[in-house]
Amino acid sequence: MADVKETPKGFWRTFNSLHGMGGIVPNSSIMKLWGLYTHLIVILVLFSIGSGLYLWFSSKIDRKTAGIALIISVLITSLWMFQLYLIG
Repeated sequence: MADVKETPKGFWRTFNSLHGMGGIVPNSSIMKLWGLYTHLIVILVLFSIGSGLYLWFSSKIDRKTAGIALIISVLITSLWMFQLYLIG
C-alpha cells in the first residue's frame, strides 16, 4: 500500500518546470545547453512581438482584421494558460 501526498507547486514553480529542465537528465551534454537555448528563444520571441507590434501600429492597412486576430489569439492563449494552471 502506498501513501501519496500531493504538494501544490504554485504557478511560478509549475511555469519554471515547464520551461526549464533544472538538470533533471544527469550526464547529458545536450541538456547543458538547454538554459542558453531557452534564453535565446525568449529573446527572439520578445523581439518578434515588439517588431510585429511596431509594424502593425505603423501600418494603416487591415488594422481591424489584425486587431480581431490579436484579440482571438490572446484569448485562446489565456484560456490555455489558465487550463494549465488548473491542472498544475
